[in-house]
Amino acid sequence: MVNIFFYKQKNSYLCNVKQKLKNKIMANPQSIASIFDGWANGITPSQKSIESYGFELRVVVSKDIPPRHSIFSWIRGMGINKFDEIFSGELNRLPDEWLLAFPERYCSIPELSGLIHQLVKLNKEKNLGMKKLDILTSSPFIISDTMSECCSIIGFPDGKVTYDQDYM
Repeated sequence: MVNIFFYKQKNSYLCNVKQKLKNKIMANPQSIASIFDGWANGITPSQKSIESYGFELRVVVSKDIPPRHSIFSWIRGMGINKFDEIFSGELNRLPDEWLLAFPERYCSIPELSGLIHQLVKLNKEKNLGMKKLDILTSSPFIISDTMSECCSIIGFPDGKVTYDQDYM
């Protein structure tokens, strides 16, 4: 069963979100992780999934917010610098905790379908030591290869892109 979380709608729209996020990140370098943790609220990978993947996997799916929306401009493209190495099999190093943001913007459909499998394979074969992988996506190709307990969906109740000021 996939966890679905909707942020409470407020009357204000996303006019200042980008600046607020930048300010928060500049004030605290751990903010990216804490913001993603908020989006991933409720994802608790089981021991079975951790053993299956070889690392903790959390996939947050953006239901009705497009990847190019300004709310994601600060995070869009994180992790893309490693895609060539991942798909060529030449990846030799990864951080313990890694965030991929909207890989569908930089990968083909076959690559998306095999992304998690390829990372699991490389992590095991090359002993990369990756302990945690967070993915922010809107692609069904990523979640089709993911255990449901590792997924969370973010969105808004009426489909209007608004932002909960309390979440900031």
